[in-house]
Amino acid sequence: MPSTIYNQMMNNKARQTHASPELWKYHNMKSRMTLGDNFEYKCQCCHDEEEKWMSEWEAKKHINTKKHKGIHQYYKKSVEMEKKYKNAEQKIKELEKKLFEGGCSERIKAFLDECEPADTIIIEEETQERLASGTCIKNIKQWEVGHSSFDELYETFCKWSCNSFNPDEFKKQIKQSMLQYQDKMYGIELGEYERNGTYDDPRFDFTFKI
Repeated sequence: MPSTIYNQMMNNKARQTHASPELWKYHNMKSRMTLGDNFEYKCQCCHDEEEKWMSEWEAKKHINTKKHKGIHQYYKKSVEMEKKYKNAEQKIKELEKKLFEGGCSERIKAFLDECEPADTIIIEEETQERLASGTCIKNIKQWEVGHSSFDELYETFCKWSCNSFNPDEFKKQIKQSMLQYQDKMYGIELGEYERNGTYDDPRFDFTFKI
């Protein structure tokens, strides 16, 4: 097709195209305001960041070109595929959660049933206080805490499970199950200087002997 006829055809299509925010969004066009309070456009499907921005007229002609129509169709399909992938990913997570609530929770229960009570241990914390005279006084604070840290029990549980599933996906649920077991069997005291530590860094009055 001669270039003059093609340009005339593009001009006619641009003239018939009603520009609106919805149109630019649909065609994946980004816009910015110029110093003269006008807008210029760039196609995120077809143009690189280095390519020059287009006037509204050029943008309306661009969205009618074969190049843009072909690439934009591919772009829309990729967006649809991404949505499907995210939906599938969400469904997989929901399924994994159901599997945890079923089979995996039974494994945690079996693991905890094999745990044994353990004596508390003494934690010692030393701080220094400088008096006005310049003398330093050492303060030593001691308190009893549960024998096992969560990280210790969690690592043992992973080994005990023999990699039959990926426990990292359910680490929060595993911690919650262990805290509930601690509360039910031995009672629980959470706090900075309490027997069972804090929720973020809990300690337990039981252990597991491999």
